[in-house]
Amino acid sequence: MKASSAEGGEAEPETRKDGDDSNGGWSLRGEPTRTSRFFDGKQGETSSAPVDETDLMIALRQAAGEIGEAGQARRGFIRTTAAKLGYRRTPTPVVNAIDQGLETATERGIVCIEDGCVCPDCRHIRDYPRDLLKQTLLSTMGRAWWKREDAIRAAARGLGFARTGKQIRSAFNSAISGLRRQQKLERDGDWIRRG
Repeated sequence: MKASSAEGGEAEPETRKDGDDSNGGWSLRGEPTRTSRFFDGKQGETSSAPVDETDLMIALRQAAGEIGEAGQARRGFIRTTAAKLGYRRTPTPVVNAIDQGLETATERGIVCIEDGCVCPDCRHIRDYPRDLLKQTLLSTMGRAWWKREDAIRAAARGLGFARTGKQIRSAFNSAISGLRRQQKLERDGDWIRRG
């Protein structure tokens, strides 16, 4: 849901068609304004989480890409992920946020956890089942109108992909077409929303 501005900082894109001025749970600095299931599962409360959710999913995917198929012990993987987030040391709140983020990353197919060992799961967008891509799009979008490309970018970030290349756009465009056929998405030009 965030986009980089020309100055390199984080800025909120124009994604809403209906004039909704809510920012989808993000402050202008890119910090979550409400706690989500990534951290403690209490919706609607102010978050004091030390890690941005989108950045966490991206860091988890990057760390998983480095460890290889053999995997890494959970504690070591948490340290590797913290380093990807720019932490030299891992204070307890960061460890807790990453540990809870690992559960979400498991649900999203970023990593799998077996016998205390973290391993990469879906390395590429083509590894994802189409139904999971559809579910990710719908949960990312909520009930607001989104520009198609912004929705794809936000959903890809939710799966931990830092960039939205041709294959990712193609996979999500296919998922959008399927959702439209199922009448779960509406379209108005370049704008889409849940149906």
